[in-house]
Amino acid sequence: MERELRKRRDDLMVIGSGFVLLGIWDMIKTAAAFVMENGNVVDEAGDGMQIIARIILFAFAFVVGGIDFLIRYYIGKSAIAEGQGLAKKNGYLVLAGILLFLSVINVVYCIFKLVNTGTLDKTVLSNLVTIFVDITICAVTAVLIYSAFRSRALAKKLGE
Repeated sequence: MERELRKRRDDLMVIGSGFVLLGIWDMIKTAAAFVMENGNVVDEAGDGMQIIARIILFAFAFVVGGIDFLIRYYIGKSAIAEGQGLAKKNGYLVLAGILLFLSVINVVYCIFKLVNTGTLDKTVLSNLVTIFVDITICAVTAVLIYSAFRSRALAKKLGE
């Protein structure tokens, strides 16, 4: 039992570190996607309203990316702390569950988009990559939740 407890805690620390890195990656990906889709914020600008709208859109994307990073950072740091046997917070597990649910919805949505697209183009390849990444995120998040509950149960049995 002690061996499995160590394994589950190690899983929490490794997956927690991965969540922090995933948060950084998502923020970079969001910024890069925005720039690639919209170009420079003031490039190709028409009138003043278009410039203001693009700046607001960029700021909104940055705020959403920041919130996403903070959520993943919180989940990751809390999982690391629990893996080290420090704090056992329930809030990060709730957020991880919500993230898992949203990732499953995104996978289903991307699969429907993929099925409805008849040709093999850039969008199809992008959807395939998104599906693969989101399925991986789902699996890793499920392991994080399982490891947290399992390590708590084992620690309780062992009297920790």
